[in-house]
Amino acid sequence: MTVLGVLAAACGTANQPSPVSAPPPNRCNEVEAAAVDRAYAASGATSSKDNLEVIKAIKVRRCVADAWPDAALDCAAHAGTIPDLRDCRAKLATDQALALAAQEAQIKGDWEQELAEAKTLRDKMCACTDRDCAVAVGKQVELSEPLARPHRHTPKGPTPPKDVGERIDSDAREMHACQSRLHGSPMEEAIDKMSAFTDEMCQCKDTACAQRVSDEMMQWSQEQARGEDRDLRPTEEDARRMADITKRMTDCMTKAMSAGGTP
Repeated sequence: MTVLGVLAAACGTANQPSPVSAPPPNRCNEVEAAAVDRAYAASGATSSKDNLEVIKAIKVRRCVADAWPDAALDCAAHAGTIPDLRDCRAKLATDQALALAAQEAQIKGDWEQELAEAKTLRDKMCACTDRDCAVAVGKQVELSEPLARPHRHTPKGPTPPKDVGERIDSDAREMHACQSRLHGSPMEEAIDKMSAFTDEMCQCKDTACAQRVSDEMMQWSQEQARGEDRDLRPTEEDARRMADITKRMTDCMTKAMSAGGTP
């Protein structure tokens, strides 16, 4: 082997990443178990003691077996509510998060967790005083299992009992009312985007410009269609505004394309 080869081999060995070590079992137990107790108590959930013990056992088992990173444990140590605990999943690798979700999905009848989560997100949204806050909470809502489930083409997990579903629906209606008031709903974002496309179309003086704007709008529409879980339920007022925007868009497009090719 040449000197260069020896140096390259040595450098390669030195740069090998050290294996990720599992966190101490006692830290998994202390942090995750305490986080579940704290989050359920703060959220007002009244889940049975047996269910709580099962939830804690699952988290501790997966933490140890899958070597959860310190970032996930640090997040759990500061989690104050059930939604906070769910947010900590973002600190896990994809396979770690999927393994946890698969085991948690086997817990039947623990609907207090979902009721508490829906109520917490409703209160967060209604506490917002500006659009940025509403948009940020709206993104949490899109990831929320109880609030996103009714809008999925293929619901995940068991269907909640009728009384639980009605309480979640009530929280969702109140939340959407607060969201719409601040113009932070996905529907409001869609209306704003269509309005911007229309303004751009009405600036066009020829077919080439109109086609470019039309293509951009089509690409955006296709991206929105892929986000099938986004809540785009329009109110009567939303439908009226969208109809007005669409008419203006059509008129401007027709006028531009009637002008012919690029001057």
